Amino acid sequence: MQGTVASGAAIANAALTATDVNGKTATATAGADGTYTLDVGQLSAPVVVVATDPQGRADPLVSVIATLPAAGASSTVNVTTLTTAIGDLLTASGNALDLTAPATLGANVQPAAVQKASGTLNSALADILQQNGLSASSFDAIATPFTANQTGADAVIDSVQLLRNGSGTTLVSNGSPAQGLALNNQTTAPAAPLAAPPVAANTLGFMSGLLKACLSAQVAQRGTNASCAAAFDSHYMDNGYTSVDDYVAAFQLATSVGASVGQPVTLQYFKDASNTQSALVRIPYTLTDGTQGSFVTTAHQLAAPITLPDGSTASWNLVGNQLKYDARTESRVTLRTFLDSFADSTGNPDVSHYDAGMSFVFNPQGPNASNVNAVQVTGPGLPTGGLFLFRSSACGTANYLAIPGTKPATLPPTGSLTVASDTNEYRWSWQTVAGAATTFTPPSKYFWDTSQLDPSSVPFYPQYTYELFDSSGNPLDSFTVTSATPVVSANLGATTPWATVGQDVVANFLTPGGSAAGAATTASVDWTPNADAPPLLGVAVLTLGKSTAGVDGFTSVPGGATSATVTAGVDSTGAQTCAGSQFLPLVDGNYRIVQLRAKNANGVRFFQNVTYRDGASAPNAS
Repeated sequence: MQGTVASGAAIANAALTATDVNGKTATATAGADGTYTLDVGQLSAPVVVVATDPQGRADPLVSVIATLPAAGASSTVNVTTLTTAIGDLLTASGNALDLTAPATLGANVQPAAVQKASGTLNSALADILQQNGLSASSFDAIATPFTANQTGADAVIDSVQLLRNGSGTTLVSNGSPAQGLALNNQTTAPAAPLAAPPVAANTLGFMSGLLKACLSAQVAQRGTNASCAAAFDSHYMDNGYTSVDDYVAAFQLATSVGASVGQPVTLQYFKDASNTQSALVRIPYTLTDGTQGSFVTTAHQLAAPITLPDGSTASWNLVGNQLKYDARTESRVTLRTFLDSFADSTGNPDVSHYDAGMSFVFNPQGPNASNVNAVQVTGPGLPTGGLFLFRSSACGTANYLAIPGTKPATLPPTGSLTVASDTNEYRWSWQTVAGAATTFTPPSKYFWDTSQLDPSSVPFYPQYTYELFDSSGNPLDSFTVTSATPVVSANLGATTPWATVGQDVVANFLTPGGSAAGAATTASVDWTPNADAPPLLGVAVLTLGKSTAGVDGFTSVPGGATSATVTAGVDSTGAQTCAGSQFLPLVDGNYRIVQLRAKNANGVRFFQNVTYRDGASAPNAS
C-alpha cells in the first residue's frame, strides 16, 4: 500500500509502522514529500498504520485499512489528520492509538464501521470539503490520493485540528474553534457542519519561505533585510517587542542563521478591533543545531497587496498580538514523581501524580513592566477574584512572576511584596500515578484549585484578563491574553509517553549522600528519550529550603540531546540572574527537582519533575 503522510504540511521522513490484527508489524519511511510505500503482503487485515514525525512538529498520525489489497495489487492508505479522526471515531476513548492493540483493532476496524466513521467525518467537514472542490458524499480521506500542496484534500487538512485534552478528542475548524465535534465511537453526524475558514488554506503558504529567507540573514542585518521587511508589518509588535528577534529569544542566537521554518498552522481566524481579517498562527522552526521551537503570532490581511523580494505578491503579513507587555498563557501537564515518602506540612505523604492547568506568564523584566509589582489574572477556570502573581525571591526566576503558596491577606497588596514560591502554574486537575500506594490529595495552596475542572467547560482558546498594579496597590493597566493552547486534564499525562531521567542523576543528585548531593553551581542531567513523547526542549533544576530562598536554573536543549548541564541562577532565557549562586544541597529541610520540559504539536507544555524532599519539614513540592 502507499499514500501520503501529512498534517497539512507533508511529514518528511515520517516513520511508519503497520500493525495487523495478530500483532505482526511492517515498517517504512516516508520521503521528503510525505509519500510512502509499504509492503503488507505478510500482514492480515485489519491493519492500523501509525506515522511519527521525526521533527516532532506533528503528533502521531493514524490510519486504518479494513481489507488488504489482493496479491499483486495495491491500495492507497493516507495517514493524515483526517484519517486519525476516523480512527478516533472507531474507539471508545476517542484516541486512535488505542487501535494499536490487536484485540481493539480486530473488534473495531471492520468495513462497515470504517465506512460509518468516514461518513460522520464527511458530514462534519461538508462545508470545508465543498470550499475545496470536494464532495461530502464521495470523499474518502483514507483512499483518495492527494499531494500535500495546500489545495484539495490537503487544504481540508490545513483547515482543521485535532485537540486532545485528556478527556477525549475534538475536531475543530480554524474557521470557528468554538464549534467542535467530539470524536468517539458514539459520535453521530453533527446537526450542522464545522464552519469553513473565511480565506483559502494556502493564504499564508508563502510565509514559510519568506521567514526562512529572513532568518538566512545575520542577526544584526535583519532590520534592513527585504524578506524580513515583507514578512513583518511596519507596526509589528508581539508582547511589547517590535523585533521578532527580541520576541523569540532563540532568533538572537548564531544558530538561528539558516534556520528552517515550517508551514504556519492557523489556529483560528478572527476580526480585529478595526474589523480587519486576522489569524492566530503558530510557526514552527528548527535552528541549525537541531533545537526545535515554535512561536505564536498574529497575521492580518493588508489593505493592498505588497510585492515580495522574489517578485510575487502577498496580501497578508505578520502584525503580532499588539500587546504592550511580555505575557502569555499556556496549558500545561506535569508528571511529579517523588523519590521520597515524607509527609508534607499537611500530613500527607508525597505521592507521585499528574496535574494539569495553566501557566500564567508575566515578565517583569520585559517591555513597560518596571513599575509592576503584582498582576491579577481572571478568566475561565479560575477562582472568583482570579489569581495574583508577584516577584519571586528564588534565583533564576527574574523573568516571570510567581503564584504564592498562601493567599496574601490584602489584595492587591499596598506595599512591595516578594514571595518564596517559584511557580506560575495553576493546577486545576490531578490524577494519581498508576501503582501508587496511596491516592494523591492536593495540598491547600493558593495555586491549587479545590475541585477538579471539566476541560469542556472552558473554550478551546480561552482569554484571560491581566490587571497590573504598582507597589502601592494602584492599578496601572489591563489587557487580554488569548491562550494558543487547548485546556487539558491531568489524564493527558497518563496517556502520554515520557522520557526517563538517568539513574545516575537519581543516585548522585537526587539521593541524600549522593556524590552530587552537596551545594553546586552546576548540575549534570541525562535522560533516555521516548520516540513517542513530545519533543524535549529544555531542562531545569529547582531547589528550595524551609528557611532558604530557592535557587533554580534552566537550559534549552537541541533535538536528539540526551544530556545537559544546568547552571544555578540562569533563567529560561539563558541570562544569569544570580551570579555565584549554588543549587541548595540535599539536606534535611530542602528539596531538589530535576525537570524535563517538552511541548507537543498543539503547544501544550509537558513538565516531568523528578523530586526528592529531604524531611517532613522541607517545603511542599506539589
